[in-house]
Amino acid sequence: MEDAANTTEPCYPSRLAGRGQPVLSTNAIYTPGTSSIATEPSNITYPHRQLPQDNVEKFIGRTDVLEQMHIYLKPSNTQETQHYSIWGLGGVGKSQCALAYANLYQDDYDATFWVRAESEPSLNQSFISIATNLGLVSPSTGSSPSEARDMVLVWLRNSGCRWLMIFDNVETIDLALESMPTSPGSVLVTTRYPNVAGSARTPPQRVIQLKALEEEEAWSMFSNMLLGQHDLWKSESSLLDTEVTSARRLLEKLGGLPLGIRQMAALIRQKKKSVEDFLNWYQREAGNSKKIKGGKDFRVDPDYPYAVETVWALSFDALEKSQLEESSEAYILLAALSFLSPDSIPVQLFTQQCNVVGFCGDEDLITFEEPKEELVDLALIDMEGDNLSIHRLVQTTCLHHIHTEMLQKAFGLACSLLNAVFPKQLFGRPLVPEWPSCLLYATHVQNIATRFEELQSRLIITDEFLEVLSNCAWYLHEIGDWYDSGEMVRVAKLACPKEKPRVLSHLENTLGASLFESNKLEKCRESLDSALSIRRTIMEEGDEDLLCTINNYANLESGSGHPEKALQLYDEVQSIRERMGTETQVSLALTYGGKGQALVQLGRYVEAEEFYNKAYAIIVNEYGPEGHYVGHLHYVYGNLKLAKSDIGAALEDYRRGLEIYRASQPNHILTACLLFKIGCIDIKQGRVDDARRHLQEAKSISQLKRSEENVARIARKLWPLIKDDSDDTLAKESENLQVMTEIWERKLLASGSDMSNEASADKAFNEELCLFFR
Repeated sequence: MEDAANTTEPCYPSRLAGRGQPVLSTNAIYTPGTSSIATEPSNITYPHRQLPQDNVEKFIGRTDVLEQMHIYLKPSNTQETQHYSIWGLGGVGKSQCALAYANLYQDDYDATFWVRAESEPSLNQSFISIATNLGLVSPSTGSSPSEARDMVLVWLRNSGCRWLMIFDNVETIDLALESMPTSPGSVLVTTRYPNVAGSARTPPQRVIQLKALEEEEAWSMFSNMLLGQHDLWKSESSLLDTEVTSARRLLEKLGGLPLGIRQMAALIRQKKKSVEDFLNWYQREAGNSKKIKGGKDFRVDPDYPYAVETVWALSFDALEKSQLEESSEAYILLAALSFLSPDSIPVQLFTQQCNVVGFCGDEDLITFEEPKEELVDLALIDMEGDNLSIHRLVQTTCLHHIHTEMLQKAFGLACSLLNAVFPKQLFGRPLVPEWPSCLLYATHVQNIATRFEELQSRLIITDEFLEVLSNCAWYLHEIGDWYDSGEMVRVAKLACPKEKPRVLSHLENTLGASLFESNKLEKCRESLDSALSIRRTIMEEGDEDLLCTINNYANLESGSGHPEKALQLYDEVQSIRERMGTETQVSLALTYGGKGQALVQLGRYVEAEEFYNKAYAIIVNEYGPEGHYVGHLHYVYGNLKLAKSDIGAALEDYRRGLEIYRASQPNHILTACLLFKIGCIDIKQGRVDDARRHLQEAKSISQLKRSEENVARIARKLWPLIKDDSDDTLAKESENLQVMTEIWERKLLASGSDMSNEASADKAFNEELCLFFR
């Protein structure tokens, strides 16, 4: 994705001021729970555009479609979001049509954004990129995708901009709807599926099927790519009749699909064949693409013409022959790229790695550049600044066409390259300082895991594959993406042989940690039992990985209501970690913090505070007073002081923790927990309006994080505060929250919880959450 544009529209500030709207010549920094945006000096200028690099070869005609789109999408004074959806066959030019619209009508929009929406990882990465380029997120902050998305949506709502957001290649409508703006602006959706197009908040008259190019449009696209770049196509007036006739016959077979036309023209241009010779070549090979290697039936899309797959087959066969005859690595590179996320593949992945087969060192930089240029010339990949991109259909077809031996080599290369750059979680230590690097490559690791599931019968597991999945799973756990972390662990465990106990123990430890924070304690115990059993067998007593799992098991015992057992485990870990060097200090701080929480459960408050103080000193020294984990320590300090009935001191710590989390991870579940605690104190001290505001914000974050347990305890406190509100919407919400509260109360009573008084009920609701968030 490109950086923001460098040009400024002179009329933009005056136009906004004339409309009575705020003029943003600064970064918009979102503060959750407010309706305003704080600002700080910025380099952002308007119009602000974050779009893929344009390629005029990919687009032709469609004037009537673009004009119709603008009728419905153009900015207006309405307070509603303007929607339009395009659907059609893969490769028909939907994305290029959307990009052409954004470029043609760029003067009508102050800000334009491109969201790659085919999968959750690509959508998350898009919002993080948008948030970063808007200055809402620091590259070093490590904000979670949900936080970045919310910051962008609030920015859109409050910026005063005329904005356009394009959701490209939507595969799952529910995923897109969760991230789709509802504030005044314009949303354009592209998708392969008519049902998705019709479900994207789009009225029927605003849904269009993008059909194949008409005959003359197809001719224009094809001839534009060859004229002046081919010996027989020096000018249209000098064309031989046989060339024109052959070209039109080929175009007829391709059915007007721009992707096929572009790649056919590129193959003719690259091979320096006459169109007549290419037609003969094509006719000899026509139909072969119906069979992948091994003789199995394969269609990239049942509605796709065989002619296009034949063109791909010719391109792949040409690369394969080049591989055999000239030791070219273009085919392997194409297949390796097909394992990665199709967009925003950093060139540095290939040019900055040493000791990775195929691409390293100064001489091997040429080895990369030559096959890359060959693939670009064949229109099989594109260069977008410092990134590569590849069409999803090309990826799928390539991986099903390639010989198993070469598929394995490409898989190994992709895994080796990713593993070489992805940060390693060593000795149970946090990856926090490496979050920006993790973010850059996480979507590609997730994609390679998905591809492995599709092709596992043809692949042999590599150590690099297991290692990069294992580290990526831990990163996803650290940023609070517990579901994605669990999915990564699931795939890695499926692939991990019993002969790799160290890797398997790492996966079980990661899964156990995520399950603990999700408060799924029984499943957490199963995973940690497995990890601990393996690690006690194969590791020495002082191994840091073993200590990490023991510490996690201590957390589990404490969270399960067994603080005495927890203290025994914490003592075991503490005694060893205190003898280790400075590199283990953060891990030691986590032990101190956990031990403090167990002591609070036992009412040993003085000892608990001593251990909290030790943890605080280490964490502040490592990350600074605003750093990661400091906010959590303020939360547990607040809980300790609340237990000692020092409400004023508790409120001060909760507010300090909230300040830190709002600045770094505003939609983390701990942000919601801090707001909940502050709201409860507001209630005790009679600040009803403040309590409502804090609890509403806590509820919104908890719903976003799908934390039903936290929503339930918030609902119990919130509904009485809004039941008599004059706003009918709030009154109705109060009824719903009351029903939710009653359902949970019955559930807790049925499980044997004491609900006899307010304090007991508070305790029962709190214990539904992970210990860290109570």
